[in-house]
Amino acid sequence: MPALREQSVDAFAAPDAAPAPRKVQFVVKTSKFCNLRCRYCYEYPELGDRSTMRREDLQRMYRALAEQFGSDGAGYGPVEIEFVWHGGEPLLVEPDFYWRSFDDQTRIFDDPGITISNTVQTNLSVLDEARLKLLHEGFDGVGVSVDLFSKLRVNQGGRDLQPTVLRNMDRLRKADIAFSCIAVLSRANRPHLARMFRFFAEAAISVRFLPVFSGADAEQNADLALSEAETLAAYIELFELWLASDAPIVVEPLSGHVGGVISALTEARAGNTAPRIYDKRAWEPIYLVNTDGNVYSYADAYDPKKAHGNLFTEPMAALVGGPRHLAVIADAERRMAVCGSCRHYGAACDGYPMAEESPGRADGGSCTRERGILDHIEQRLQELHIVDAASGWLDPRSPYYRRFRHLQRARP
Repeated sequence: MPALREQSVDAFAAPDAAPAPRKVQFVVKTSKFCNLRCRYCYEYPELGDRSTMRREDLQRMYRALAEQFGSDGAGYGPVEIEFVWHGGEPLLVEPDFYWRSFDDQTRIFDDPGITISNTVQTNLSVLDEARLKLLHEGFDGVGVSVDLFSKLRVNQGGRDLQPTVLRNMDRLRKADIAFSCIAVLSRANRPHLARMFRFFAEAAISVRFLPVFSGADAEQNADLALSEAETLAAYIELFELWLASDAPIVVEPLSGHVGGVISALTEARAGNTAPRIYDKRAWEPIYLVNTDGNVYSYADAYDPKKAHGNLFTEPMAALVGGPRHLAVIADAERRMAVCGSCRHYGAACDGYPMAEESPGRADGGSCTRERGILDHIEQRLQELHIVDAASGWLDPRSPYYRRFRHLQRARP
C-alpha cells in the first residue's frame, strides 16, 4: 500500500503559532477491480472482483465521520479530512459515481470546522473526456502510478501499458491538470534509478519513490523487494541526484526527511528539547477503508483480526475507542520501543516508520533506511553549509536555499 503520509511544514510550526488543523486521510478502496496485473500488487488475488462501494454506504461513512470530527464530536478543533480514492483502478468506476459522492460530501459535511478534499491514485491507463473533466473539476489531487523501466505493470495479456500511461500524462498536462507520481522501486528498475530521477526532474513532476510493499503472500515479492540496506543506498543516490538538480520538484520521502532534519537542527541550537513523538492514541493520521467498509490502521491492512470495525455500520467513535483499535495501538507502541536507542527519535523522526510501516517490510522491525538517510542528510546539510552552523537555520547564502526553504518553519 502506498505510504501516503508526508512530513508537513505544519509539523514544524512555531510553538506560539495558531494551532494547525489536524489532518487525517481515509484511503478508500472504491473497488478492487483493475485492468492491470502489476506483478507486485498486494491486491493481486482480488483484481478481478467488480464489487464497488455503494453510494448509500459511503453516505453512512460520511455521517459517521462528520459526527466524529465535527464541533460537537470529540473536540479535536479544525480537522482536514482527505479522501484518497484507491483500488484496484478507481477510474474504471463511472465518473457519475464520484460526482454523486462529492455532492453527498457537500451536503453532509456542513460543519465549518471540517475541510474536505478528494485525491485519486490511478494507473491512468484509461482516460476519456468524462474522466478528464472529473480529474480537472472533481478531484483536488491526482496521483499517477508509473514505475518506468520495470515492465511489471502489465495488463492481463502481459502487455506493458506504460506508453499509454505516458501519453495520458501528456494529456493531463495539456489540460492543465496538476498531478504527482508514485514510482515503485524494485530489483527490476533499481539499476535505472538515475534515469528515473531524470525523467521526473526534466518533466518537473514531483514523485514519491516507494519500495516494493509486501505482497498478498510471503512469496509474491520475494525476488523483487530490495533489502533495507539496498533501499537506503537507493535513497542516498536519490538525495545526491536531487541536490545536483535544479528541478523544482518534491521528492518523497526525502523532502519529509530533510524537513525533519532541519527542524531538529534548529530546535537543538535553540535549546528546545521538547520531543516530537508519534502518539497513535491521541491522533491517527491514516485509516484504510476496505471495499466492505472494514477499517484498518496503515500497519494492519486486511488482517481480519485487526480490523477496527465497519464504518458503513458503526460510529467512528466506536471504532476509535474499540478493543481492536486499542490492541493495534498497543502493538504499534511495542514496535516503537526500539526507537529509544536512536538519536533521531523525537527530533528528526517521530517514530511513525516503526509504528506503521515496519510490519510491511521483509525484515520486520528495521528502520535501517530511515536512520541511514537521516544521518546522510544531516551530514550533507552541514558539510555543504546548507544550514548555518551557529543557528541551525537554512543559510540564505547557500545555493541550495531555494531548494529547501519551503521545508523550514518560519522564523519566530
